[in-house]
Amino acid sequence: MNLGLHVGDDPQAVIANRERWVDIFHTDLDHTVAGEQVHGSEVAVVGRGEWGRGARRLEDALPDCDGLVTADPGTALISFYADCVPIFLYDPVHGAVGLAHAGWKGTIAGIAQEAVAVMAQAFSSRPQDILAAIGPSIGPCCYEVSEDLGAEFARTFGATVIKGTGKGRPHLDLWKANQENLLRAGVATANIATAGLCTACHPQLWFSYRHAKGPTGRMGALIVAPGRSCHE
Repeated sequence: MNLGLHVGDDPQAVIANRERWVDIFHTDLDHTVAGEQVHGSEVAVVGRGEWGRGARRLEDALPDCDGLVTADPGTALISFYADCVPIFLYDPVHGAVGLAHAGWKGTIAGIAQEAVAVMAQAFSSRPQDILAAIGPSIGPCCYEVSEDLGAEFARTFGATVIKGTGKGRPHLDLWKANQENLLRAGVATANIATAGLCTACHPQLWFSYRHAKGPTGRMGALIVAPGRSCHE
């Protein structure tokens, strides 16, 4: 079920898919907020005033934005993936949530750290209280990268984010790199959960740009700020 509006599918079919998807989580598509997703590290604070942005039209998604945070009850943050890393954040003390889209560019730019910092500034969240989850995305088993990019990640995060393949090109562990970003942001090790599921290895379950070797659909990530019912 493709949820991406930018991959050439009939927009009305995609919107219908999105409506079915969010209904599973007992929310409404018009209560969701989406960013443009430009593989950057910008994080926006959103709430009821942004409801519907990017939900039905790609053109009105929050511009230049790959991360969203909110503490406004009933606000649902959404983003879309086909190998990049979804990072979910939840502060149970202040009822704040965050969602970050981390490809290799966003990872090396520290979008996970930025999202935690914005939650701290906007909602007084303490990093040690935040629960983080790294969702299904391309794994080190399948994410072959150039020697130059591998070296850049090794310099930034340490050699453990690169998996040697003998005579082959390096394989990049985006899960470990984003774990390191969360730790650097002050999130406790015990509060970081990683799915460890590779999208490229499981094309029957998830879309994967790398597996498809080109354009493909998008799956979605969603997190809702707790509080009163989204159907009020």
